[in-house]
Amino acid sequence: MGFNGIFNLLKHLQMLPGTVERRLPDVHLIGTGDLDRTIAVNAEGFFVPKVRVLDEVCPNQVVAVVRDLFGQTIEEVSTEHGGLVGMLRAIPVVNPGDSVCLIVDRGPALDGGLTVVPGDR
Repeated sequence: MGFNGIFNLLKHLQMLPGTVERRLPDVHLIGTGDLDRTIAVNAEGFFVPKVRVLDEVCPNQVVAVVRDLFGQTIEEVSTEHGGLVGMLRAIPVVNPGDSVCLIVDRGPALDGGLTVVPGDR
């Protein structure tokens, strides 16, 4: 988005000449808002992600670590199944039970969770 988004906003507000450039999204996240399938941490510390939102992940892949005050890894956060990263915690301080990541499936939604479909729909 970056500069294009800002320029489009200014064009929409008629502060700049021209028409708004529309871009179709690459993917759509579809779901009920149920986040019960998120991955939670078991340790208190600092959350350090190893992936980004919409990255493709494999089963059992480490997606983040939790570190203590001295920078030592005290927990590795890994996935149970593959898919795309649909949600990733932005606040680094975590406590046991905090949700930090959600892996979304490709295809039909399962159990009311999020799913990813191509953006050309």
